[in-house]
Amino acid sequence: MFNIFSTSLFTRIFGDTITEILINAAVLSLLVYILYRYLFVPLRSIAQDIAEYFKKRELVCIEITPPHKNEIDPDHTKNLVHVVQRLYTK
Repeated sequence: MFNIFSTSLFTRIFGDTITEILINAAVLSLLVYILYRYLFVPLRSIAQDIAEYFKKRELVCIEITPPHKNEIDPDHTKNLVHVVQRLYTK
């Protein structure tokens, strides 16, 4: 069809027609995104946590539970962010 698509490997993966190429490219793009989002991003986060552990920095874990009421004073949020920033910079 097109000279650029003349390789047999490309034709095996994507197909012969424009419709097959577009659909298979979209499916392949979706699979790559899912692998990136649900495999590589968490692995990178785990690797960063391990690197922090071996740097002898203390890891800080904060458990935040939501309030029973939705009425939150903005000052409380500012205070929380300030505390988290202080813990992170130590």
